[in-house]
Amino acid sequence: MLDRMLVHVLAMEATDVWTVAPVACPTCAALVRGQVEAVAPRAILALGPAAQALTGVSGRGVWGRWAGAEALATFHPDELLRAPDDKRHAFAHLKEVARRVT
Repeated sequence: MLDRMLVHVLAMEATDVWTVAPVACPTCAALVRGQVEAVAPRAILALGPAAQALTGVSGRGVWGRWAGAEALATFHPDELLRAPDDKRHAFAHLKEVARRVT
């Protein structure tokens, strides 16, 4: 499933990455958009609120489009450590992405 790309955005300037605004790091957003457009993935799985804000996807488990690809937001792994009951939702989101790309 990770045959195309895995981007981890580290250059966020927000003090609280869980409530980051899409404009928190415009340079970072432009860099990630350029990378995604160059790779042209069939789908993006946005992990956590920062990725959700970056892609503009409206909520977890909701499909949207960003940088020419379908995007689905889900939980960040750290969120799943704090709330293990959400793992079933995250796994369902992962299976949705797998269905779309196969």
